[in-house]
Amino acid sequence: MDAGVKKIIPHVYSSIIDQETGDTRTEDVKTLLTMMKNTLNK
Repeated sequence: MDAGVKKIIPHVYSSIIDQETGDTRTEDVKTLLTMMKNTLNK
C-alpha cells in the first residue's frame, strides 16, 4: 500500500485448507478478508 499498488491479492495459506476434507475453511477466509479490509482502511 505504501508502494502505491492498486490491487492486493491475499495468499490463502494451506492452514486454511481442512487437511481431512481438502475444503477451504470459509470462516478462516472471512477472517482473512476482515483483516485485509482493516489493514486497507488504516
